[in-house]
Amino acid sequence: MLDCKKRKCTEYIMDAPQIIDYLDEESKNHLMKILEYLDAFDLPYVLNPQIVRGLDYYNRTAFEIWIKDDESGARCGALGGGGRYDGLIEMLGGRETPACGFALGLDRIVGRIREKNIKVPIQEGVDIFLAQIGDEAGKKALVIFDKLRCLGYNIMFNLSKRSLKQQLETANRLKVGLTLILGEKEVLSNEILIKEMDAGAQESVPLGRLERELQKRLK
Repeated sequence: MLDCKKRKCTEYIMDAPQIIDYLDEESKNHLMKILEYLDAFDLPYVLNPQIVRGLDYYNRTAFEIWIKDDESGARCGALGGGGRYDGLIEMLGGRETPACGFALGLDRIVGRIREKNIKVPIQEGVDIFLAQIGDEAGKKALVIFDKLRCLGYNIMFNLSKRSLKQQLETANRLKVGLTLILGEKEVLSNEILIKEMDAGAQESVPLGRLERELQKRLK
């Protein structure tokens, strides 16, 4: 019914129970954590309990990305959508694997880029790898990642709950010059650890000084 486009269905849906009121504790905690990350990232969102995906292997979060009209502020078209499907790989005979994916309307995205006259940057290699340990560090790392990306740095960010050793191995494989490390200790002290991968030297610096340090070290 949620996927029905007929007007009569829409009328029934208005009176139907809301899925948000029937989440189990684990799903509710998962949703709250996602909303906390969106808030930390200062990313606007609308919680819509009527979003559906057309395939039945989706679980937990489903999402859509919408364009906002510049003048009215109203939503005027979806750029894409997706969600989680944590059980899909196992259904296909693989091992238990958490998964998330999305589909995009490329024609609409390209049209929007042309309309806004946005110059698409060409990235060559990775300058910085951002490693994070812990939930609070993960939220803060998102903000730092976005800021440095907007400043023009080619930066890669760890999104999974991997150990610091595994993250540093990834940084070495990418041949980055610097790795930024953010843990719970750094969050409390409002600092970040800068590790020079070739020399092995590392130094904690205040977050307010990070841009200056990167300019000095990545000439």
